[in-house]
Amino acid sequence: MCNEYNASPTVINCVLWGDTGAEIRDYTGSEPSVSFCCIQGGYPGAAHSIDDDPRFENGLRLSSASPCIDSGYNDAVDVDWDLRGNPRIVNGVVDMGAYEHQGPYTGIDEDGDGIEDVIDEDPLIYSNDFRDDASTETYGSIITRGDQTVAVTDVPDVVIKVQTGPVGGPALTEVDFCNGKYIVRLGEGMFRVRSCDSEIEVLQGTITVDYMPPNGPMVTIVLNEDYGLEFDSATLTITTFSGNVGDVEIVVGDTKYFLEPGESLPLNRAPTAEADGPYTADEGSAVAFDGSGSSDPDGDALTYDWNFGDGTTGTGVSPTHTYANDDGSYNVCLTVSNGELPDTDCTTATILNVPPTVGPISGPMDPVPVGTEISVSAAFTDPGTADTHASICNWGDHSEDDLDPATSPVDYAHTYITPGVYTVTITVTDDNGGQGISKFEFVVVYDPSAGFVTGGGWIDSPAGAYVPDATLIGKASFGFVSKYKKGANTPTGNTEFQFKAGDLNFHSSSYDWLVITQGGSNAQFKGTGTINGMGSYQFMLWAGDDDPDTFRIRIWEEDEDSGAEIDIYDNGFDQAIGGGSIVIHQK
Repeated sequence: MCNEYNASPTVINCVLWGDTGAEIRDYTGSEPSVSFCCIQGGYPGAAHSIDDDPRFENGLRLSSASPCIDSGYNDAVDVDWDLRGNPRIVNGVVDMGAYEHQGPYTGIDEDGDGIEDVIDEDPLIYSNDFRDDASTETYGSIITRGDQTVAVTDVPDVVIKVQTGPVGGPALTEVDFCNGKYIVRLGEGMFRVRSCDSEIEVLQGTITVDYMPPNGPMVTIVLNEDYGLEFDSATLTITTFSGNVGDVEIVVGDTKYFLEPGESLPLNRAPTAEADGPYTADEGSAVAFDGSGSSDPDGDALTYDWNFGDGTTGTGVSPTHTYANDDGSYNVCLTVSNGELPDTDCTTATILNVPPTVGPISGPMDPVPVGTEISVSAAFTDPGTADTHASICNWGDHSEDDLDPATSPVDYAHTYITPGVYTVTITVTDDNGGQGISKFEFVVVYDPSAGFVTGGGWIDSPAGAYVPDATLIGKASFGFVSKYKKGANTPTGNTEFQFKAGDLNFHSSSYDWLVITQGGSNAQFKGTGTINGMGSYQFMLWAGDDDPDTFRIRIWEEDEDSGAEIDIYDNGFDQAIGGGSIVIHQK
């Protein structure tokens, strides 16, 4: 082509090939504008043009392997038909040359990877629209699958958006993705997205490739986020400066990487933390945390860092932690990291109050004379190490003593002024309202000068009184006397009880104590005896000198190993006698 008469010719979508000399010569001194052409030997300043065999067949028609197919500039086309009367634009982008290729582009091994670039028979989805005044245009992709066939219509959302400047801007960029790796190549040629295995991988998110030419605007290539391969980092950015393809900067989050052309970088996706929970435990008990539900989409090894919410931290997949502080609700957070990208998940740990535990009360085991001071004490524990406590001792005679604050053990002293059999109760309360209770049975307070008790007669033994056979009922006879001799601390006397239906004949052998209460109307005494002349059994007898007189006797034995009390007979409180009398004698 000679530029002799036109001072500024424009050459677009042409094939200039087969001459032995320069394909374009200028005789006027003004250079023509050339773009989107196939020019043998190339031409200085020809934008988006190629220097490659157009591979003609049947004259000037393009073969299916021609690089000129779908490589032109659509806006320069002002006719609908080529020289053969076929549609001028097929597959969305015009061909270079005078004839539009109507069949599929079979491809060759353009990238030198040893694999033929094959496209199937389906229509390709792309357009070529580099306009001088465009800030954002759509440029279609040629999608290859090694030696596999890709049904392009199955991925209709694959588009590549290009921000471009004037014609003559930067060379395009090639990106391969293989098993989650993005291989970036900068240089001449088409922009390609290539899958390295038999499946189209799925991409969700945005990949941005920025290329800054020496004296032109930035080019940004974005793979549409509907296309597939999942990743969590917001943007993968690849930038070159001053046209130096050796400076490739990849930014993932806040981390920058520098690669040489052709190097690959695994796309590091952020892990997902899973703190599980919410957790609930008693104060003082270890809480077992579980972060095993955390994961990394790339299978990277993770580190686990826990913040337990009480000023302490821990590590590991499943740590345990005991909250030393008081009960309450704590915000627990787990942060996992794959070495570069972290993720945090938070939950709660609710620590429940546990009431204090009060141990056995230490008190007098023997009966004490009225007017004698006695002492009791008890230790207590509480897993809530930050809890404070108060304590109350109920003496059983309508009087109480308290300690606030209370520390373990608690000690109390008391003097009973009235004879009786008293239950002592110590209650410890923490600052959250939790209570622990312990009882001492019994403190026996007697008055040797108060008198003595005698009785004789019978009762109707009710069902359930004779424990070995609760169905037995019938008449039961009794007779007793209990009194203190002068100067003695234990009473003397004798007690007999007979229940013929149960073949039960109890005879006392010793007394422990005797108490006369309620102004001389009631007596209670305790001792030891035998049944049918054998064994050693404990008994307690309650006698009421009233109208009517009342009688109760309880007989039991103690287990040698556990010390547990095993009842043999108990007819219950306040049973009126069937005959006879009970008399409490005043001295």
